[in-house]
Amino acid sequence: MRGRFHNGEDKWLHLNQLMGDDKIAILVLQETHLTQDHTTTLNEIFSDSLLITSSLDQNHPHSKGVAIVFNRRLLGHNNEKINILGVYTSNDPTGNKHFWKIIHSSIINLP
Repeated sequence: MRGRFHNGEDKWLHLNQLMGDDKIAILVLQETHLTQDHTTTLNEIFSDSLLITSSLDQNHPHSKGVAIVFNRRLLGHNNEKINILGVYTSNDPTGNKHFWKIIHSSIINLP
């Protein structure tokens, strides 16, 4: 996603439209650069249509960040448990290989 704006336009307006038009229920984004304040503001703006959760590396706030976006219009409220994995990992081959081993061992027995 590489940040919130492109040519002065807020990407989240387009994302909201896209998720509605294309009936996307859950979308995982990388490089969102969303602070907690930005996430709170977006959740207020799109309170009827989207729920956004995000993470940010406080040491590198302008270069990282993952968000999971839920389309409120499509997701029910039946309390079913779902597992979602959004991955943002190192490009370093050694670190990357170790990371995937940890992920595999962590999720192999999930329902």
